[in-house]
Parts: sequence; structure tokens; C-alpha cells
Amino acid sequence: MAAVRAEWEVLPDTPTRIEAVAERCRRLVSRRALVGAGVAMVPLPGLDWLTDVALLLKLIPEINREFGLTPEQVE
Repeated sequence: MAAVRAEWEVLPDTPTRIEAVAERCRRLVSRRALVGAGVAMVPLPGLDWLTDVALLLKLIPEINREFGLTPEQVE
């Protein structure tokens, strides 16, 4: 079996664009952290960690997309 080498294209492609994407992702993480903190104030056992898991399951793929990463590249 011949190995197929995938050609990866890095998006964003300049330091300025990388910094802009990183800043957008930082704001996204901050907003999600505020949501998680707000839910943590609700006195229901387990609700805080369920919310954290749900937020992370949505947040990580969004950040990967911002940087142009495919699931195959992340693994």
C-alpha cells in the first residue's frame, strides 16, 4: 500500500492574519467562559460540568476551523 501524503494548506497564512484569528478565538473562548461561569452559579449538581463539556465540544471545532485545520490534521 502506498502512503498518500496530504498537502496541508495553513490558513491563515501570514503572521498578521494568524494574530487576528488568535484574537478572535480568544474573544470566543472568553465569551464561552462567561457562559460557563454563569451556569456554574445555578445550584444544580453536575450542571456546571455538563455545560463545560458541551461548550468545549462546540468550541474546539470552531477554533480548528478558524485556523483552517481539518479533523485529520488535528489527530
